[in-house]
This record gives sequence, structure tokens and C-alpha cells, in this order.
Amino acid sequence: MKVSERQLGLSAQVPQQQVLRFRLQPDLDLETAIEIDRVTELISIPLDRVVPMPHLPPAVMGVYNWRGEILWIVDFSQLLGLEVARARQHSTTLKPAIVLSHLITGGETISLGLVVDKIEEIESCNTELIQQIDSDRTNRMGIEPIWIKGYCRSNTDAELLVLDRQTIFNCTQLQSNI
Repeated sequence: MKVSERQLGLSAQVPQQQVLRFRLQPDLDLETAIEIDRVTELISIPLDRVVPMPHLPPAVMGVYNWRGEILWIVDFSQLLGLEVARARQHSTTLKPAIVLSHLITGGETISLGLVVDKIEEIESCNTELIQQIDSDRTNRMGIEPIWIKGYCRSNTDAELLVLDRQTIFNCTQLQSNI
């Protein structure tokens, strides 16, 4: 008689990817995430210390001195094309930011601080189950499909919209200005 792994109480090892779950806007009921292995650091930024730079797209709030390096501060909601309910640039409050770093040609590293409303927690997702999302659904959410890697179910059974880090760095709004 052949006994299955399930009968023995063993489950097949499913590859898991840790993602950082965050909220883009307080009134937006959308669970968003980005792969944690792409995140350099989580910081709180005093927005009154962000130095605005002229002639940049509205999503680029300016630069911030982060450990002696230039950190480009980007309003992530605005970059994704979502309505921005408040003028963050004029606020002095601390805002959470997700720092992403990316190596570009010539060995130079560019770091972006993506300002979000709230950083939630780290979740695990089955990487084999990240699924494409149809454009009709993303249009209803207000986010263009190019920003989305897919969606998955977390261990808590929440549906998470996983954003594509590479698309963020390849964004023409940022590439031509930063």
C-alpha cells in the first residue's frame, strides 16, 4: 500500500516569497505589496526636510539626505496615477517610506524612497501562485497594469496586489529626471 505525503501529515514544500504589505492611501481599500528582497530599508521621513527640485514630475517630491547619500523621494500614490487627497509636500509630519535601491549601468546605485500612507507587515506568498490580473480589474482600482507583477493570496488569505519593482525603476517619469 502506497502512503501519500498528505496522509503522513507532510505537505510538499511550496516556494514562499516574503512581501511587504503596505497601504498607499488611507481611504483606498487595496492591499498592496512589494517583494521584501527588493527592499533596502524602511524609514520615516520628515517631509519638511525633503528638498524640492525644480522641473521634476509632480510625483517626485525632491531629495533627502539618507546616510550621506541622495535619496529621491517619490509620492508612490501619485506615481501610480492614483488621486492624491492631500499635498504631502507641505506637511512636516513623518511619513513612512520604502527604500528601494537599484544598480544601473556604470555601477551606480540609485535609491528611491517611496512614500506610502502606512507600512503594514511582512507576509508570505506562494511564488508559484502569483497570477496575472486582468486590465479591467486594475482599471477599476485606478492602477495601470504595467505597475503590477500580479496578485497572490497571503498566508492570512488576503489577496495582495504585488507591484513590480523593475517597472518602478524603468518608469520614464523617473528615468529622464533622476
